[in-house]
Order: sequence, then C-alpha cells, then structure tokens
Amino acid sequence: MSNGTSASQWLDAVLEASKELATTMLGMDEATFIEEITKLPDNEEAAYIALVGEETAVQVGIGASPENSMLVARALMGMEPDEPDLEEDEVADAISEIVNILGGQVKNIMSDHANVNLGLPMFMHGKLYVKESTDIKIAKIKLGEIPILILVLKSD
Repeated sequence: MSNGTSASQWLDAVLEASKELATTMLGMDEATFIEEITKLPDNEEAAYIALVGEETAVQVGIGASPENSMLVARALMGMEPDEPDLEEDEVADAISEIVNILGGQVKNIMSDHANVNLGLPMFMHGKLYVKESTDIKIAKIKLGEIPILILVLKSD
C-alpha cells in the first residue's frame, strides 16, 4: 500500500499546515515546533482524521491535556477570557473541527505526492493503542503559547 511517502513527510505537512491554522483560524501569532517525541501520550484528549487513498492510509491527529484542549477550543470560538468555559462536548466538537481543517490543509499540501480522501474526524480520551507495523511520528508544538501534540499514524 506504500506510495513512497513516509510518516515524516506527512508530519512535515502537518507542521506546515499547523502554522497556517494558528494564524488564520485561531488568531495566534504562530505555531512553533518544540521537539519530536517517540512515545504515544497516556492521558491526552485527541482528535484524529483519516486521509485514505488507494496507495496510502494516514491518520492525522492533535492531542492535548483537557486544559489545553479547552484553551485551543476557546481560541477557535474567539472567546474572551471572562467568558465561561465550554462544555466537554463543545470542546470535543471544536477540536474535531480543528483537525478537520488541518486534515484538509494537509491533503492540499500532499496532493503532489498522494491522492487521498478526507475521512470524518473522531475525538478520543485516553491512551491510543496501535499495531507495531504502524509508523508513528509525534511532535510537540505550541499554538501560540498552548502546548499540543501533532500525531501522524501511517499504515502500509
């Protein structure tokens, strides 16, 4: 199923897309790469979206602590600091929408390398378990001042 694109190439595309997302959709100054990590998070909230084609299958995700998920969701909604917090389902919807937007941007960035269709986002709590054969790339970034994780899971 491999089309020659690596999980690292997909991660680079997600990092590029996250910079645009931060400045255009979230009203933040920047998205900053911190470091690449190798261990899947234990207790993060995360939203994932599939990018699937005839020759590749990739899941793109964003993960964060519940507190940071709330901050990112509030940024998407353009909320002021004095406004009340969102409900848990509203945070899940907002983070899912953010990963949907991110997935669309990644699809466009990778269009010369892979012909994929965008799936539906899903939101999860807790640890993600994946098969050993899945190529995983994870990066810590900051959206403005909010630390999050970017995850790419590529199956061949």
